[in-house]
Amino acid sequence: MQHLKIPSVPQPPPPSAFICVHLRVRMVLVLLLLAASAEADPSFVDATREAGLEQPTVNGGPHKRFILESIGSGAAFFDYDGDGDLDLYVVDGSTYANYGAGPGNVLYRNDSGAFVAVVAGVEDLGWGMGVAVGDYDGDGQRDLYVTN
Repeated sequence: MQHLKIPSVPQPPPPSAFICVHLRVRMVLVLLLLAASAEADPSFVDATREAGLEQPTVNGGPHKRFILESIGSGAAFFDYDGDGDLDLYVVDGSTYANYGAGPGNVLYRNDSGAFVAVVAGVEDLGWGMGVAVGDYDGDGQRDLYVTN
């Protein structure tokens, strides 16, 4: 007897696929609603100096010869002082010529919309790549994990 070929029955996608599609639809709807309610001519304004964010971030030399030089460094928004404002930790890179000689990473405390640099306990002079925030040691305080 010849082998019978049984047609395969298409299986439904896993539940996670439905969730992803559902979330995408929601995100598109939210973006459409935001676009409909936005000003007719929105514009972006560079407000870094007014906000107190004046330290430049270094990522490689001007020619970007190596992939490490073309990858931006990280940042994290979190409420480190518990005042309800999102504070900012900025990871700084470096250059091959001056490795480790850059200004270093900076923690900015949000003081009602104006950021103030906090220097105690957050210095790191490596070639920073990223940062994650979480309670690493379970003490209820937020910890920073910086990758170099």
